[in-house]
This record gives sequence, C-alpha cells and structure tokens, in this order.
Amino acid sequence: MKIQNLVIYAYIFLQILALSSCSTPRTTSLEQNGSTTVAPEIISYNELTMDLEPTGVTYTIDISTREGALKLRNITLQEAQKLALTECLMKYNCATLFNPQFTHLKDGKKILRVTVYGFPARYKRINTETEVVTESVEESTTIDGKTETTTKTTTRERTIPRRKKPIR
Repeated sequence: MKIQNLVIYAYIFLQILALSSCSTPRTTSLEQNGSTTVAPEIISYNELTMDLEPTGVTYTIDISTREGALKLRNITLQEAQKLALTECLMKYNCATLFNPQFTHLKDGKKILRVTVYGFPARYKRINTETEVVTESVEESTTIDGKTETTTKTTTRERTIPRRKKPIR
C-alpha cells in the first residue's frame, strides 16, 4: 500500500514538473531596434550632427536567390524586416535609415520577399583637424673604411579632435 501511494505521488510530481518545464515564456520586442532605426512616425534627426541624403534607398531580400531563401527560412516577419534593415545599413554604409517603410510578400506563413525603403543618414565629421607627424631616423654604416649616413623620414597624418579652448 505504501509503495503504491509513493508511485502515485511520484507520477503526479513528474506530471506537474513536465507541465511547468515546457511552458518557457518567449518574449520578442515588437519595436525596432532604436540603435539602427527610428520609428516611421517619429522623424528626429539633428541637422548639426547628421547628413540626411535627399534620395531614398531600397533593399530587398528575396527567395529567388539561394542566399535570400536561406535568410528567409523559418523566421518571422518582424525578424525578416530587422534583417533587411540591418543589411541595408551595411550595404549603404550609413548610421541609420530615417522613415523606413517595409513591404513584404507572403504565401501563407512563408515569407517570399521583404523590402525596406528609407533615407540614409550619416554622421558629419565636425570638430576634427589633421596632424602631420614626421619622424626622421639616421643610420650610419661603415663599408671599407667609408662611413655612409642614411636618413629615413616617415610622415603620417592622423585625425585629432579639436577641443574648445577653455574660457578664462
């Protein structure tokens, strides 16, 4: 009798454990990554720090190519849009895409094509100066009693930020 009760309690315990372990919560963000884009309804860029191109760019991921089919396999629409946006930023070498607009083509749950359109923006290069560094090295060599001196000069430029002079 005691063994049967123990078996029943063990069975109930295992059922409860199995039911609670399979329900892992999965959360995904519905908003787009703030570091790569600005939401379409909010246009907030600073003309002092960013250059916004007047012509828009378009980037498409399509299953007609092998690479596109691999990218769009088993992902959600939001993930496909984020992927298209990220690849667009990399292709056009921009910091952000303002007013991104997405279009897609689906067949049931399968995503066939995702396209993003927007205006690329890049950070301005302001408050920079170039500094020229010149290094000279003299080498002396003696061959058959004659001393020869060679001078090697290396010049390089580097960009340094301009700092405002403190007010005194």
